[in-house]
Amino acid sequence: MNLRLVEVRDDGIVVRGAKIMIAGAAAANEVFVLPGAGYREPDRDYAISFVIPKDAPGLTIVEARHPSDTREHEEGFDIPVKMGGITQGYLFFEDVFVPRERVFMCGEYKYSLNAVMNFIMPYRSAIGGCVAGQGGCHGRRRRPHRPGQWHPHQGLRREVHQDVHEQ
Repeated sequence: MNLRLVEVRDDGIVVRGAKIMIAGAAAANEVFVLPGAGYREPDRDYAISFVIPKDAPGLTIVEARHPSDTREHEEGFDIPVKMGGITQGYLFFEDVFVPRERVFMCGEYKYSLNAVMNFIMPYRSAIGGCVAGQGGCHGRRRRPHRPGQWHPHQGLRREVHQDVHEQ
């Protein structure tokens, strides 16, 4: 899925295409778009970055659970929310206008890989601490927690819960 520039105007840009986001896009107020990779000159129309409201005209977000993610159905899986769960969002852009002041990159293909790497390195470091226990290692099945057994996240959860309620 790719998102590309279709028009440059004095007041902004128009984009068309699709992106996949794994960070709960439907729950966000704003959508932050980065290039999908490092690009070369023939792909300059894909080297775009911007922020728009999730209800921007022409933007459709379809939130879905990843088909291969069956953790919520396993006995003992600690579901972090009552409704929803672990999802990914498919974002479809149908000639979406992005105001000029919300555009960070527009065709600067030489910087597209740096833009991606400069964002994902600290993001992945930070998010790892926020969603510990929701991921697991790729290719390994996480052993479900059994009631009555100690689980490494129990102590942390209890400490965070106490800290929040003691303040």
